[in-house]
Amino acid sequence: MTTLIAGFDLETTGLDVTQDRIVEVALVVMELETGVERLRYEKRINPGMHIPPKVVEVHGICDADVAKAPSFKEVAPGLVKLLGAVRLLVGHNIIRYDLPLLAHELVRVGVSAPAFPAAFDTMLEGRGCTDDGKVPSLGELCWALDTPYDPELAHKATYDVLCNLSAFRRGWQIGAFQVPGLAPAAELRAAA
Repeated sequence: MTTLIAGFDLETTGLDVTQDRIVEVALVVMELETGVERLRYEKRINPGMHIPPKVVEVHGICDADVAKAPSFKEVAPGLVKLLGAVRLLVGHNIIRYDLPLLAHELVRVGVSAPAFPAAFDTMLEGRGCTDDGKVPSLGELCWALDTPYDPELAHKATYDVLCNLSAFRRGWQIGAFQVPGLAPAAELRAAA
């Protein structure tokens, strides 16, 4: 049996889920059991508003980079279709940030939000991977799970997704991450 999961990340104009807009989306679909990548979706989006310099310093995407990009309204139907094809969305801060912002954006452009697949937030669930039980940054989570992470490449949506998926798979393989409805890796190995 193959379980399709998707790593998901957004880069935006800021941190306010009700006011800020998406400037980049990344979705990588992979087979959980094998780690084989099945699909990579990367899209820059014109947010229809200025990207503040402080935000550009974080993700490196400026107004000129998205000036000729499609609007979110143009991208939304295809993105919703892709999201509906996976069993589990994995993201770092996906519960408190990415999914609420995405839902707000879908409402804003008049696209019906589907019932999203189950979501696993590696930031919230990663506390057990840190020495002091704190909520880890993506870099701290990757370090704790012996997953490569380069801070110089961080905050690029696809890079963050790939790092996060690697960390998630590693955590699932060693039993650090338990996902309701998904058999632990040890059970799958024993059944094989």
